[in-house]
Order: sequence, then structure tokens, then C-alpha cells
Amino acid sequence: MRQRGRLFVYQRGKWFVVSDDYIVLFAALNGLPDYVPCWVLGKPEGDFAPDIQGPVASKDVAQLLGIS
Repeated sequence: MRQRGRLFVYQRGKWFVVSDDYIVLFAALNGLPDYVPCWVLGKPEGDFAPDIQGPVASKDVAQLLGIS
């Protein structure tokens, strides 16, 4: 199974805004998946993100950003 990319998003009101992951966003829009995994910057409010996991441990942030 192919691993999907994850979008970096942040919440603005009830909407989630894609930071600058446009390649992953357009690939998702092209494929129309049921969901797209996201790294949410900050703590989301409301019931708009039903399957929240985390927060990410500080020691894992570099790997998350692709910095080894």
C-alpha cells in the first residue's frame, strides 16, 4: 500500500488552511481520497477534526519536518 503524503495545516475559524504543501494538496484533489492525513499546527478547536492523535513529541519534530 502506498503511503499518502500528509498536509501541514492550521485552523482559521472552522476551516483548515493548507500551509504550503500544494503538491500534496493537488495530488489529493486529483485522487479524491476519502480523507487526507494532516499535521495540524496548533490545537484544533471544535469537532472538525474527529481523529486527532498527538501532540507530536518534541524529539520527533525534526524527523517530521524531514530534517535528520
